Amino acid sequence: LGTNLGMLILGSAVVDDFIAWIILALVVSLVRAGSGLNAVYVFLCLVGFCLMMGTLGSRLLIYICSKVHDPASNSRLFLFFLMCTMASSWFTEAIGVHAIFGSFIFGLTVPRHAEINIKLAHRVEDYVVTLLLPLYFAKSGLSTQLGLIDSGTDWGMCFLIIFGAAFGKIVPGVTVGRLCGRTWKESWVVGFLRTAKGLVELIVLNIGLDLNLLTTKVFGILVLMAVITTLLATPLMYMVYPPKKILADDSALKITHHFRRDTF
Repeated sequence: LGTNLGMLILGSAVVDDFIAWIILALVVSLVRAGSGLNAVYVFLCLVGFCLMMGTLGSRLLIYICSKVHDPASNSRLFLFFLMCTMASSWFTEAIGVHAIFGSFIFGLTVPRHAEINIKLAHRVEDYVVTLLLPLYFAKSGLSTQLGLIDSGTDWGMCFLIIFGAAFGKIVPGVTVGRLCGRTWKESWVVGFLRTAKGLVELIVLNIGLDLNLLTTKVFGILVLMAVITTLLATPLMYMVYPPKKILADDSALKITHHFRRDTF
């Protein structure tokens, strides 16, 4: 991730996830509102909440952190942040958008100076990774019924979805990489690693299942697609451009840039 190529891939993934959150917010508000006018009202409430958190909320958090000694290690401030996260989740759930949007928006407004956000993330990481995340994956596994994919038509649809998901990530990634001056190897790595599905995709699928937008069979097919494309990403990358070679080339590129800067 510390290489130039890794930061490029990570940046594109962040943009993808951000757009996915916006689209998901629109879909959830439309489904829960029941009509177009109510959906617009819910979405405007969400936009107003985002603006408030990005302006007044962010400044208030910065002010509070400035008044606390060692804010990243203060237990009371940590508890305050957890309460704010729950309050934000409750608000977005109350206006008709999923609760997860509230916690996501609050996470964006946490002050970045003095690495407060990073230290707070480290404090909750063990609890989330060791307890909450396994439970969430267990819930997703319990909701997945691959036995419903029991016909040639179903498996054909599954193959087409997997192919379409991979094609829609690899081809644009390679094309844009070449247009931006990347080598063929780098462009293929961008395309392959973009096929890996993260936690956001699993969250989207579970929300779609909860809102009855997806049937159990379609949910199982999409989960299978996410798993297969994710498992294939790393072997394909190793075949085209091994990580050791990426690190070596990135180090050589940095040395070259440093030499040119000192020369001129």
